[in-house]
Amino acid sequence: MMIPRRSQARQIREDAAEFAYLREHPPHINNGEEFRYRRDDNNNTPSHIANFTKGLPHEPNTGLLLNSADYRAFVLSIQSGNTTDFARTPLGPADPNLTVVPRTLSVALITPQTATPNSVNAWQSAIAQGAEGGNGANVRAWESAGAGLTFDLEGFDAQALTMPPAPTLDSPELAAEISEVYLQALLRDVHFSQFRDPSAAWRK
Repeated sequence: MMIPRRSQARQIREDAAEFAYLREHPPHINNGEEFRYRRDDNNNTPSHIANFTKGLPHEPNTGLLLNSADYRAFVLSIQSGNTTDFARTPLGPADPNLTVVPRTLSVALITPQTATPNSVNAWQSAIAQGAEGGNGANVRAWESAGAGLTFDLEGFDAQALTMPPAPTLDSPELAAEISEVYLQALLRDVHFSQFRDPSAAWRK
């Protein structure tokens, strides 16, 4: 008796899912810098200068992250993927006159559009808000912030793969990577035929 294709398709998918589930899932190892660098203050709080903090409130004079509690809220949002957690995460720019309370979110720093956890404007661009008759946000929120938690039905699960830890700020590897990026910027508009030309303008 021939098995209906519908049943075959389900069995193949179930077998593939079981195979993927039994496959070894490697641990994700960081480079140890998340809490390595500290602020020179009475609380010795982490500065997170080696981590992604774009969008969070920063001090206008030093460029440092204003409050480590904001960073922890951002990490929690990424881990949970909950839109409410993202809406509660403070979004810059910061008010330079605000007093930071340790372990407390800098809620007073963020724009009115993102101050309310239930605000739908937290997920809209200024153009989108204007199109709906809104005032528009003063700053841009993160794009697809929860994309890393999406479950794909093709290939490996996103978190079933990993990569080596990123090079640390004081490592020769990172220095070499930065040099390569700077060189690429300098040579962006230089034709390959000019690379060996000693009189080329980019050498001056």
